[in-house]
Amino acid sequence: MVFYQKRPFTRALERQFQSRLLERSKKNFRLTAEGEVLYDYSKKILQSYDEIHNRLQEIKGVISGKTHIATVYSIGLYDLQPYVQRFLKDCPSVNVNVEYRRSNEVYEDILGNVADLGLVISGHDSLSFEMHFLAGYFSNHPE
Repeated sequence: MVFYQKRPFTRALERQFQSRLLERSKKNFRLTAEGEVLYDYSKKILQSYDEIHNRLQEIKGVISGKTHIATVYSIGLYDLQPYVQRFLKDCPSVNVNVEYRRSNEVYEDILGNVADLGLVISGHDSLSFEMHFLAGYFSNHPE
């Protein structure tokens, strides 16, 4: 987890919440227990904001939101780009994040609900390959 410190803003938050949010040293810093709480709730607030925005866009008939694709390098670098570009042309309000991973990490991302779509290749022999699409579910997807 990487944090970029903006001193005036961090100090203002510490005054506002009357809590020390960062443990500082000469070379680095890390979140205190109070800082972790603030960080976790801040992520939830931003997620709620995104959900409100997406819902309002949905009412207007605009497809928006975020999607995370986990893929192995060979698919992501050579095959996926034209499809993502075409999708973004049709749905410019969607933020598509493509992450290049090893096959086992793609599976982990799908099982852990980190990625919405996973793409891997598995070789059955040296001449034939089968592409597997691992459909992930959004956190609010009914099972």
